[in-house]
Amino acid sequence: MFRSLDDLVAAAGKLRPARIAVVAGYDQDAIEALVRERAIGLADGLFVGDTERIRIAAAKSGVDLAPERILHEPDEASAARRAMSLIRDGHADLLMKGKISTSTLVRAVLDKESGLRTGRLLS
Repeated sequence: MFRSLDDLVAAAGKLRPARIAVVAGYDQDAIEALVRERAIGLADGLFVGDTERIRIAAAKSGVDLAPERILHEPDEASAARRAMSLIRDGHADLLMKGKISTSTLVRAVLDKESGLRTGRLLS
């Protein structure tokens, strides 16, 4: 039982870092959050989207992302499809919404051929 957020973070720190695919990863808040999480060993991010926009957002946050953390996809729909592929292929564990419209992201998640539908609960 966790009595505080510190207890939860300490327990999570004993596991391997979660690999998070950020769709349209040029969201400053997402970049800053994942940099903090990486520093304490909780998560590591892959930023999927337009490379230049991701680099600009990272620079505004004072972050220099390693090139292997950025996967170039020129538009929202292709970024969403690539993130689904990362998760399906085991290269990412979790999906994070960046600067992408909700409808585009949900469309990719629910795609019968390439989405994340498994017949189990999706939330």
